[in-house]
Amino acid sequence: MTGVADRLRSPSVEDRVAAIAELGHGDAGTAELEALALCLGHDHKLVQRRAAEAFAALDRRGTPVRAVLAAALRSTAARQRWGAAYALALLGAPPRDTLPVLLETLGEDDGDLRWAAARIVVRMRDEPELVRMLAELAARGRGRSGRWRSTASGTSGRHRPTRRASPRRRSAIPTWASGWRPCRPCRRSRSTA
Repeated sequence: MTGVADRLRSPSVEDRVAAIAELGHGDAGTAELEALALCLGHDHKLVQRRAAEAFAALDRRGTPVRAVLAAALRSTAARQRWGAAYALALLGAPPRDTLPVLLETLGEDDGDLRWAAARIVVRMRDEPELVRMLAELAARGRGRSGRWRSTASGTSGRHRPTRRASPRRRSAIPTWASGWRPCRPCRRSRSTA
């Protein structure tokens, strides 16, 4: 399958997606798995998502993919780490090793990435270190977008919360995890739509 490994490294998005689809239905050797791991850090979300889904399909068929994903999780490239964390979450319960990467992704400018990371973090709510790490992250206001400062202060974007959390709870848990609802005007617009 050397041809598949080469196509997984192609500059063409279409070639990569086609190679990922082919790999998702076949067998993969070391070269293909390493090339597929590189796709997790691609600039296009479609390539990242399809690569993660291919890893999940390969895992279901018994191909050992966790070691390759663990190596990608330690990459110096943020997109590569995120792609590996996302792929590991597709394999089942997200491992504890993914938590720092997921929390890092919550500070990204891309709302789709933040949303996907938040959904995975919610699945990890029983993780003993989660609340402490969220509190530290909220206190630092980490992230290029500054999202954690606005979220931890009780507002996010144009929406105002309909109820206020206690200051202790507000600083430790972001709005998506503390049971907040959309503001009243947004709820009204949803009910009339």
